[in-house]
Amino acid sequence: MSADYTQIQTAMQWLFVELHDHFARTRDFGLLHEFISFLDGFERSELLKLLFWAALEERDWELAEKCAGDGFQIVTADYADSGSLHHVISMVGGRTDIVEWLLRHGAALEQPKACSGLTPLMSASLHGFLDTADTLIRAGAELNARTLIDEEMTPLMFSAIAGHESMATLLLDSGANPTLLSRSGLDAAQIAEMHDCESVAALIRKAISGWQSKKSGLSSF
Repeated sequence: MSADYTQIQTAMQWLFVELHDHFARTRDFGLLHEFISFLDGFERSELLKLLFWAALEERDWELAEKCAGDGFQIVTADYADSGSLHHVISMVGGRTDIVEWLLRHGAALEQPKACSGLTPLMSASLHGFLDTADTLIRAGAELNARTLIDEEMTPLMFSAIAGHESMATLLLDSGANPTLLSRSGLDAAQIAEMHDCESVAALIRKAISGWQSKKSGLSSF
């Protein structure tokens, strides 16, 4: 990271604190807009990013919408090429109110992290954010998406790694396919066993049996 880049970040952090404190007292959107309009390039995007995420964390939806109106890109990636939903899951505890707001305002439901292909539902499954995962699933998240590198993991496999039994139950009840295999040829139950998550492994094995029985029954017609 260059010295100039660091200095700009420091300056924008200072400006953000001053503007945020002033705005909290006055609700003066005009002053905020004036400062934002004066900036361009990285300085503008950095200040908008700081104001936007502070607004969401504080449930100041009006300010968040103003930031979007002034140019903050909700749809595109914003943090390390990972997207708005990933930031909520990794940095803001997967808060469902923020996830729902972002989805209503165009956040990309399936936006993967660069290179890895890790989707927001995979991140929620790994961290055990049950309500967040439920919100993403109800919004249409792909239950059987796979990572692009390493083991081609699914959301169910990530819940198995972390031993999140309730998460695995949610994914299975929502229609996740328990018979899918990783690149190494392991199903989610075997992955759970490898991580000493026996209860999750048993749950998934039962689902695999049911899935196979259903498939066998259909093939007999």
